[in-house]
Amino acid sequence: MKNYFNLTLEKKNFLKLVNRFKNKYQKSAPFPHAVIENLFSKENSKNILKTFPPQNSKIWKSPSNKHTFNKKVLITPNSGNKDDILDLKMKLIFWQLNSSIFINFLEKISGIKGLVPDPYLYEAGYHSSGEDAYLNPHADFSHHDRTKLQRRINFIYFLSKDWKKKDGGSLKLYDNNVNVVKEIVPRFNTGIIFSTSKNSYHGHPDKIIKNSKPRNSIAMYYYSVPIIKKPYRVIFPLDMKFKWKTA
Repeated sequence: MKNYFNLTLEKKNFLKLVNRFKNKYQKSAPFPHAVIENLFSKENSKNILKTFPPQNSKIWKSPSNKHTFNKKVLITPNSGNKDDILDLKMKLIFWQLNSSIFINFLEKISGIKGLVPDPYLYEAGYHSSGEDAYLNPHADFSHHDRTKLQRRINFIYFLSKDWKKKDGGSLKLYDNNVNVVKEIVPRFNTGIIFSTSKNSYHGHPDKIIKNSKPRNSIAMYYYSVPIIKKPYRVIFPLDMKFKWKTA
């Protein structure tokens, strides 16, 4: 498995992280979350970085509306299988982040049992935001369109080296009144895990400055049997009349 992302190398570190964060997670404001710097080993983080698609790759699409700008996410090919646009090293990353090893880690930190991965990578996978990019405060959709399961956990993993606060694009977490409670600079090899709900408002509204490198990340979402019956789409709390349209 040399030169490939290998999650089995992280088992001992995961045990330490669970002991460090499991009692803090539910108590963290403004909603349950953990920010973990140096999440993966140097070898694994380097191997993930090597797989990141170039900016001119044909596997990107760019959804755009007044609340998000200059952000790229993975296309869904005509086959409906995102695996069809990924090479083997890319696939191994997402397969392992959807594996029992990683899900057990998420369950133990979050206290949420019965998490289910998303093999379809619905709105998940590689993300990249370029110059002047922003994403306003929002809460993500609640239910998966295909599986009908409820989204419970967001995992965001940052992949831009030498990123500084002055470059913009910091992830902000908001309370119910849309006040900033925490600001997270998207530094390389930092992972953020948080519980999703109608009030888990987050975003990066501060534009990425000119000539900065792209703000690159991986986003993965985890589900469970629904605990709420009525699904909701993406919510922008400062613009409740806005209707999200997928690209």
